[in-house]
Amino acid sequence: MNNKIRKRRTKVLVFGTFDLLHKGHIYFLKQARKFGDTLIAIVARDSSAMDLKNRKPRHGERARLAAVRGIPGVSKTFLGDKILGSYSVLKKLQPDTICFGYDQYGLETDLRARMETGELPRIKIIRLKAYKPEKFKTSIVAKYRDQ
Repeated sequence: MNNKIRKRRTKVLVFGTFDLLHKGHIYFLKQARKFGDTLIAIVARDSSAMDLKNRKPRHGERARLAAVRGIPGVSKTFLGDKILGSYSVLKKLQPDTICFGYDQYGLETDLRARMETGELPRIKIIRLKAYKPEKFKTSIVAKYRDQ
C-alpha cells in the first residue's frame, strides 16, 4: 500500500483587466506564479472595467480571458464577479495568496477591510513589483498603438 502524503497545492490568485496585453502583464503573471503551484487569473468583466476605469476595454471580456488563458504559467482563468465587490469568485476559489500589481491599491484596500471585519477569510496578500511602468502600462501602450 502506498502511504504517500499528498501535498496540498497552493493557489495564487490575481485580478486584472488585461486589456492590450503587454510585457508588464506578462511580468506580473510570472512573478505571481512563483508564490504557488496554481496561478488563477481573474479577468475583469467589461462592466467592471468600465466602472473602475471609466472607459470601455478595447477588447471584450471573452477575448481578454482567452488571451490570458494562453499565457504560459497561468493555470486557470475566470471572469470576475458580475456584481462588483461581491467577491463570490474569491469565496468560491479560496486562494492561499492574492498577488496585486503595483497599481492595484483600491482592490487591495477593500479586500483588507473585508478581511478585517470577517466578511472574507484572511488570505496572504503580496504586492508585486512593476516592470518598467513608465513604458509598460496599458494607458501608455494604448497611446503608442493609436499612433
